[in-house]
Order: sequence, then C-alpha cells, then structure tokens
Amino acid sequence: MSRNWSKFCLDEHSDGRGTLGVLELSEHPEVKRVFFITDVSDMPTCNGRRGHHAVRHAEIIICAQGSCLVSLGDGVTEQEQMLRKFEGLRVHPYVWIQLRRFEPGTVLCVLAEKHFAESEYIRDYEEWKKCVAAKT
Repeated sequence: MSRNWSKFCLDEHSDGRGTLGVLELSEHPEVKRVFFITDVSDMPTCNGRRGHHAVRHAEIIICAQGSCLVSLGDGVTEQEQMLRKFEGLRVHPYVWIQLRRFEPGTVLCVLAEKHFAESEYIRDYEEWKKCVAAKT
C-alpha cells in the first residue's frame, strides 16, 4: 500500500431508525470544504467518470451510497480501490485520481483541507508528472 493514500471504513451504527456512518474528524481538523459528487452514471458528458486530476492538498473521499472504482497514482505506484458504502480514502497531495464505474445512485462526499481555487488542481497528466518528478 502506498504511503500517499489509505483506505478506511466509517464506524457504522444501525437500529430501528436506520444506519449511521461516522467519521470522527479529530485527526483532520484542517477540513475547510465539503462537497458531494452525485448522478455521475446519468451524465453522458463525462462518460461516467470524474477526477482525472491531482490536488495540491489532502482530501478525504467517502462513499455515502453505492460504489465506484478509484484509481490512484503517486508517480511510482498505481492502485485501484473499489469504494463502497461507508468506505473512504485519505488521499495525500499530488496523487493523481480517477473515479469511474459509478453504480447508479452513488453519492461521494469529499472533505478538502483548502477552499476551492483552480490553482490547487493539476488537470494535465504530463504537467502532473513533472510536478511529481520535481518533488523527488
């Protein structure tokens, strides 16, 4: 497993009222932004895919409902992780991420340590490879 991402499961609690998935943020007090990704399988303009970028800050990706396949690369290691309900990934800065094979109805929640700024994203794969090479 790469040191640049790690998979985890939310604590899950069920009773007669339903199911609660819990992530304690005491390890991540730096969270500044939360956003949701939904309806990807229904959007022909993105061919059922999201991502295809790296971010200059850390993020946590949580699957709240459904599932999707997450491809992760750090310039040395590439790995695919199937993300299912109440599973998540801690993703370090500069990891190339691709999300695909979204099950209909999938909901992802992303917690980011910075507010949105386009300059935080590297959307060109060749540019990303140069950034990663410069860091090593």
